Amino acid sequence: ILNREGRNVLEVPFGYKVLSVINQHDQIVLYCMVNPVLPREIAHFYVIGTGWDLHPSFNEKEFLGTVSTSKGALIWHIFKD
Repeated sequence: ILNREGRNVLEVPFGYKVLSVINQHDQIVLYCMVNPVLPREIAHFYVIGTGWDLHPSFNEKEFLGTVSTSKGALIWHIFKD
């Protein structure tokens, strides 16, 4: 589950692969394929609302997907470093 605003720092197994990002029970949920026996690494994910100003550095981040919450009233865009 990702916080709806700004940067999320997660500890994930090395070599993880993002599968999808979805709305589940009005929360933003990130699904990854992982090998749980591998060492951990720190990953940064960003949740940005539609219409927010973006720093130019976001041109270099990987876009993962768009999720709506609050019955479609809020639209979020998810990126990772």
